[in-house]
Amino acid sequence: MSSINLSLAFRLTTPLPTAQAHADALWQVAQLLKRYGLPEHQWHPPADTPQASIALQAFEPSGASQALLDAALQAEKDSPDALLGNWRSLGVWNGREKEGAAAFDLTLSTLSSSPCALTLQTKALAELDRLEPLIELLRELISTWSWPVTMASVGPARYFAMHQVFKDRLGAGWVLYLPQIITESALPDNAGIFPVSRAETQLGTLIVSVCDAPFDVRNPAHIQAANAIEISLADRDLLPLHTAL
Repeated sequence: MSSINLSLAFRLTTPLPTAQAHADALWQVAQLLKRYGLPEHQWHPPADTPQASIALQAFEPSGASQALLDAALQAEKDSPDALLGNWRSLGVWNGREKEGAAAFDLTLSTLSSSPCALTLQTKALAELDRLEPLIELLRELISTWSWPVTMASVGPARYFAMHQVFKDRLGAGWVLYLPQIITESALPDNAGIFPVSRAETQLGTLIVSVCDAPFDVRNPAHIQAANAIEISLADRDLLPLHTAL
């Protein structure tokens, strides 16, 4: 089984949300993750040590716990003066470090140079080691997210660091989401496309490089498939620069 690195970028359309709203947004993500073998009671907030963190719960059935809210307030106090009121990051983990490990983090920012981001990392988690549940999770996240999503991707960190074609543009990885309608004619023959909609309106398109197996950065054919998507999109001016997020 593989490790999953999911990233979702967006821009705030409001002032920086309160610490309570920030913690509640994490709780909403936790509700989606319950169906993938990650129950809400197994998430833990930041603390001074791993042992102290595991002794606390991040979520209650009705929302974020006081421990998570306290962590959000502390994160705000710890922000550099230049970021105070404009940036805050808060995350949780499930207390595991090897097989079955999972953590997710939500960074909120009103700075033009720093898009907001939701990131999820899992290690050998069977429920998210297949394409079908990943597509389901991404569709749910994007279609219910409170702010317009500018990009989402799933793939090994090593691919994005070492193997993507354009260092200044988005990488395809295993799955890439773009907030526009992408048709088969814009992609290589073996690529998969999955629309993402809210109600009757299509928000964008999920583009899949490898449809018949988990993406393996050690497999040259998988790297080639992702590279081909990047080149095809770039040739049609459909692959955004990182600075455009």
